Amino acid sequence: MQGVLKDVDHQPLASDPDLPRWRNTAQWARAAMVREGLIKGDSRRGIWEIKGIAWSGRGFIETVEVSTDGGRSWALAKLEQPVLPIAHTRFRFLWEWDGSPTTIMSRATDSTGYIQPSRQELIDLRGFVRGPTLEFSYHANYMQPWRVDNQGNVTNGLV
Repeated sequence: MQGVLKDVDHQPLASDPDLPRWRNTAQWARAAMVREGLIKGDSRRGIWEIKGIAWSGRGFIETVEVSTDGGRSWALAKLEQPVLPIAHTRFRFLWEWDGSPTTIMSRATDSTGYIQPSRQELIDLRGFVRGPTLEFSYHANYMQPWRVDNQGNVTNGLV
């Protein structure tokens, strides 16, 4: 699975207009994997939906990319409407987790071409300043890493 869905996958089911087709398919696939003994019924392995909110004070969000390998590779997330200037934009990304520990993060690019920096890139740009917002006196708008352990527990990747 590469995190890319077709338009038909986002269409609602006739039986449940609030349920997109891809989610129903994912639930059926997981049930089949449990039935066939490929994963345990209580396993957290399988398809996860990564959701988040992106924001830019410079324009509108043009893309959001998600990394599920600590930033080594990136894939496009699906933006939800409306996408408006200087407003929160929701995004979604489907990920097939194999049960291995990893780090998840996302980065946004806005309509001016500004790409959300890593923490180190922000420190290099603005310096390291102790302040009220995560050790910066201004917006700490760097990418937030999240660790996933082999049990599926998610914790802050900076702590």
